[in-house]
Amino acid sequence: MNEVPSPGLRVLVVEDNRVMADVMRFNFSRAGFEVTVAANGRAAWGSLQDGPFHLLVTDYQMPEMDGGELCRRIRSESRFSDLRIILLTAKGLELNRDRMMRDLGVNLILHKPFSPRQLVAAAEELTGGARAAARPVAQCT
Repeated sequence: MNEVPSPGLRVLVVEDNRVMADVMRFNFSRAGFEVTVAANGRAAWGSLQDGPFHLLVTDYQMPEMDGGELCRRIRSESRFSDLRIILLTAKGLELNRDRMMRDLGVNLILHKPFSPRQLVAAAEELTGGARAAARPVAQCT
C-alpha cells in the first residue's frame, strides 16, 4: 500500500461470510477507501442503485444472487461501464480464468485465500491509487 486513495474512492464489498466481509471492510477503510458491504448480489444491486462506486469486490458463490449473475447484470448496463470489478473465488484450477474474466466483464480474479494486503494493492492499482481527480462511476441517471 504505497499511496492513499483519493478521498471519496468508494468500494462495494459483496461477501456472504460476515467475518470475511468485516476483514475486507477494516482493511479497505484503513487504506482510505469508503466501504459499503452487501451480503449477496441482490443486496449489492440495490446498493449500486443508491450511489456511485469506483470498485466492486464480490465473492463468486453466494446465496440469492451469486457474483457471476451480479457481474453479468452490471455489465449489461452502460452506466456501469467504468466500474472496476474484482471477483473472489475459492474455485481453483477448474476455472478458465481468461474466459471467466471476459464473460463476466471482471478486471481481476483473486483466488481464496488471499492476503488483505494483496486485495488492497489490487484495488489501489485498479482505481488509480491516489488519483487527484477521483470521478465516481456507476452513477444512476
